[in-house]
Amino acid sequence: MGVSVNSDDLRFLSGGMLSSRSFATPISSRLLDALNNEFFKDGKIYCWMGSKEKDHRLVRIDEKLLVIDSLTNIRGISVDYVDQQGLLFSFGDSEAVFVDRESLSIKRENIQAPPIFLAKYRLDRNHLFFSSTPFYGVVLWPSMETVWKTRKGEFNIRSYVVRDEFVFCIHSSGLLKVDVFSGSIVWSLSAQESWRSHLAFQSHRFGKKLLIRTEQTGIVGNTLVVCFDPKVIAGIDIHTGDLQWVIDTIGPHKLRVTHDGIGWYIRNDAIQRLDIQKGELLSPIPVQFSPTLTNVISSRIGGFDMSTTHIIAESTVETRSGKSSYIIGIGRESGVVDWAVPIEGMVTKLFLLNNRVYATGMMVSMDNPKPAAKTLVIEGEGGYIPD
Repeated sequence: MGVSVNSDDLRFLSGGMLSSRSFATPISSRLLDALNNEFFKDGKIYCWMGSKEKDHRLVRIDEKLLVIDSLTNIRGISVDYVDQQGLLFSFGDSEAVFVDRESLSIKRENIQAPPIFLAKYRLDRNHLFFSSTPFYGVVLWPSMETVWKTRKGEFNIRSYVVRDEFVFCIHSSGLLKVDVFSGSIVWSLSAQESWRSHLAFQSHRFGKKLLIRTEQTGIVGNTLVVCFDPKVIAGIDIHTGDLQWVIDTIGPHKLRVTHDGIGWYIRNDAIQRLDIQKGELLSPIPVQFSPTLTNVISSRIGGFDMSTTHIIAESTVETRSGKSSYIIGIGRESGVVDWAVPIEGMVTKLFLLNNRVYATGMMVSMDNPKPAAKTLVIEGEGGYIPD
């Protein structure tokens, strides 16, 4: 059996590239109390479960069995990072505790972590790049000593991509390239000053100000993808900041990038694909709901993750008999919906890990018809299989 894929492999993606994970056919599903700000590590899930303030207690779950193996009285709202040395559990108000992984006892209290600390990237075993309110920067692990931090200031940073020794900070008005170990700015580009003169942006539809709306993206080769309002996708050279290519089309807020250099998104009930290095849109693949779901009049496909064979997404479809919601598996090459698991409620977070789909949101069940924060776990054929 292989080693289970951890949160490290999902959060800390070099260049924003997705990890390769398998999931083809669901065989069962379970509804749990919501897993909140969870961190998967070596077959364990560290999180808090539920939705009420009284639930804000650290728990450890056996990932294979999906049962709580330890419930503590340690209060917090976010498991920010876990490794062999321990875990950081914070309450979002600059206060955090460092907890031993085995005993789940507090080893250090009153740690001054950045407010709403989120470890965005592991540079090496001792350095974590973080984003918080109102800073971003690097801390030493596990001391949480600040190496450097920068106030976001006027920048409305939408996305971070780390590649090699640099972090690219994409904000609504431009792009920063930052040396991730020192915090020094290599260059700062204003969309208005650096790219507005390009022919693609001369149309009146862009108005007086050029804005970026990218929330999730990636780097392929030397090209970083950004999307401008209202209707342009562009590839930017990560060394110079120059535009490498421009496509006049509506781009996605969130682009999932696979190791073959393709960016994936869904629009107008079709799988859209972008060859990032060439700057070319590939032929769209229409999503075909039948025969799994019949008589679909309209649909909305929301957040999605990707296995090596399928796009796994939350979807609401309207049929002649009304609206229904599902987690669906769409063949990456065919566009055919191969399976659909019905859900009652609204999904706000969805990801794939170790042959399971985890979908968290406000759900209802047969036992409790009132919407509550729940996590639906859909297990694939073969059960729990480490990626």
